[in-house]
Amino acid sequence: MYQNDEAFPVGIWLRMNLPGFPSFIGVVYVDPQAGLSAKGYLSEDQVLANIYDGQLYLLPATVRLNLPVVLGWEIMSDEEIRRLHLPEISSLLEYYGPQPKPGTRWGEWRQHPKLRGRFHPDYPDDIEVIVYDDDLETSTNTPERIWVRVTAMAGDIFCGVLLNQPYNLKTLNEGDEVLFTVVDGIDYPIRVMEDQLRERDN
Repeated sequence: MYQNDEAFPVGIWLRMNLPGFPSFIGVVYVDPQAGLSAKGYLSEDQVLANIYDGQLYLLPATVRLNLPVVLGWEIMSDEEIRRLHLPEISSLLEYYGPQPKPGTRWGEWRQHPKLRGRFHPDYPDDIEVIVYDDDLETSTNTPERIWVRVTAMAGDIFCGVLLNQPYNLKTLNEGDEVLFTVVDGIDYPIRVMEDQLRERDN
């Protein structure tokens, strides 16, 4: 049964009902440049028409999923995957770098009460975060507000990558991964360090 949910599971075969692609079969993945995407085939009929001698001879299509456009999806069974001779997922995604753990619900942070309403209107995983050098106590550089693309969350702690190069910070660069949270009284989410989180837990 189709789920109407924009938080797609990443790295597994799905049937998707997308605007313009009502019967898409594909794998959701994260493209480092283009963001959330799906690679696969426009329909089951298209796949079946291109199976010869037990091999699928059809180049996969790509659909960009940067906006919340889902109309529905469901996880495909192992039997369906075998019947359609779908390729190994690793072979489809080998050019896109490290991926989230298969089954990770990409985008679930969009509905987190601490982040809702803070995302860029055109890029629903991008949010402005106050970041600072690794050693805030000794650094003389002023913290900066930088766009971060969220990639994971655990409770009220979020993980993302910097989308811009900091102007003055010395220990952070575009593409680096940071942790952040939302603190009462501060207008923007703020970076947190792992040692700070350990102190909080203690």
